[in-house]
Amino acid sequence: MRQDGRTHAPQHRHAERSRPMKHAILAMSVALLLSGGQAIAAETAPATTATQTSAITTRAQMLEWYRNAKFGMFIHWGIFSPIGKGEWSLGVLPEFNNGQQSGLDAYKAYAPKFNTNPAAIAQMVKLAKDTGMRYIILVSRHHDGFSLWDSKASPYARAFNSTQFGTKVDMVKAFADECAKQGLKLMLYYSLLDWTNPDYPASTAPAQWEDLSVYTHLKLYQNQKGDWKRYRTFMKKQLGELLTQYGPIGAIWFDGYLAQEDKALWNISDIYSAVRTAQATTLIANNKGIGASGLLPGEDFTIGERGAAGGDEQVAGESVDTSQLGNNRAGTWGYLDTATIHEREWIFRQLIDSIANSKNFVLNIGPRGDGSLQDALLTEFAAVGAWVRQNAEAIYDTQAGLPGIKSTTKTGADGKTYLYLFVPDAHITSITLTDATVKVRNAVTLVDGKAVALQRNAAKGTTVVDFASIKRTPREPLVLKLEATIAPRAPAGEKAAAS
Repeated sequence: MRQDGRTHAPQHRHAERSRPMKHAILAMSVALLLSGGQAIAAETAPATTATQTSAITTRAQMLEWYRNAKFGMFIHWGIFSPIGKGEWSLGVLPEFNNGQQSGLDAYKAYAPKFNTNPAAIAQMVKLAKDTGMRYIILVSRHHDGFSLWDSKASPYARAFNSTQFGTKVDMVKAFADECAKQGLKLMLYYSLLDWTNPDYPASTAPAQWEDLSVYTHLKLYQNQKGDWKRYRTFMKKQLGELLTQYGPIGAIWFDGYLAQEDKALWNISDIYSAVRTAQATTLIANNKGIGASGLLPGEDFTIGERGAAGGDEQVAGESVDTSQLGNNRAGTWGYLDTATIHEREWIFRQLIDSIANSKNFVLNIGPRGDGSLQDALLTEFAAVGAWVRQNAEAIYDTQAGLPGIKSTTKTGADGKTYLYLFVPDAHITSITLTDATVKVRNAVTLVDGKAVALQRNAAKGTTVVDFASIKRTPREPLVLKLEATIAPRAPAGEKAAAS
């Protein structure tokens, strides 16, 4: 959805409304300084599960691992980062997209200021791990065409990549090595759209995009005919590099699909075939824009941009959103120097809403050009990580719980079925469940196992889970663990009532 509320816009990630809240200082141990004197939580992340550490040899196994992982990190880091005005700076800011070569040259002049510090990369991976995230989606090439690896797919790519500027680091390799070292999976975002590639044909934006025609091409190249055959060959070469030179890649996350009104021009099935040939276990996803979902043949999971991961619970998918808040037409996924940071309460809600629908949640960070991050981001992520560690049982390796209530379920090691209820709102003190939906045998708090009162009403066929006496931790969702028998889920089931 566009900022003005109209749908069918491209996946231009506009800013959203802010939620002013009182900030609290997180009292916890911090270590591992980032450049700029910042810190990351030093607590140990949740232990890896067997599905994480066992060898994955088939695409089905990778998809199973993905569905159980639940929480991931997105990283938008590129030439746009030292500019500090968002990931769409080249397409949106008039000093760059002015229809002249001088504008493009002014944008490219920021490449040497994009200092890909290897130490900062290690810190980002550790931040993801400490926050409870189990995979990272790295933007390997955004719409500006700048590749974050030593690409040799064409003279254009050979000259315009991260190994040719600044600290001359192959970022994909650095992230691949660090993810392997720290036990996370690496996935790669790849833009189908390329604003600066001489072979990419300029396209006409759909009429409803109006002023977002910059999404399809730069003014400088508005008459560029390009060469589809060469461009598709170029993309397949780049994908081959990514999938044969950097070890196992969990998924390729495509973006830019909407840039061509005639989707047949992508010949997307051929692109997907190239991925499968290069690495058979790699999953495929394609971002089709805010409010868009559904799978094309060959795709493995859906993408819900801005928290829209709904739909069939049996279909794997993820909601994606960004940690930065700001009113900025050039986006809030790449670093925005005027942005504020979402507070932990918002992050908890997005994570819980996603896993309660059998989907994953992926939260984006936009590092500065030197790889440092905002202090507020580190504080909020540390708080989220501490909560995730305490409640990991209710998060990972779970399925959707009851319809209409924030919950997950799983079969425990003891063979019993458990239902986990998430209560983000402090004013809610009880939840009423219908016996037709679930029969509860006992209930405790997940963190410390304190008994929770159950009030049964045989006449009404209900059970009230009463946790009014339970002491709540400020700014954290309460999680309850119920031993229960759950009725099979129907497409439109009964809703539980909270009071």
